[in-house]
Amino acid sequence: MELRPSRTSPVGNGTIQRRRLSAADSAPPIQRQPIQRRPIQRQPIQRRLIQRQPIQHQPIQRRPIQRQPQ
Repeated sequence: MELRPSRTSPVGNGTIQRRRLSAADSAPPIQRQPIQRRPIQRQPIQRRLIQRQPIQHQPIQRRPIQRQPQ
């Protein structure tokens, strides 16, 4: 495998990798039209107003501690 100096490109770790010529190297650059994007029509997020009732806590039923007579 012979490496011609014009086709090689040095890579940082000391090895030399051979660059393959593909059809894209000889093809003229493509003149691309800029993509016409429509502006996104954002609608405001409809948040439903949740009317929360305050939580009705049951009153704690406290019973006096019945001590067993010793």
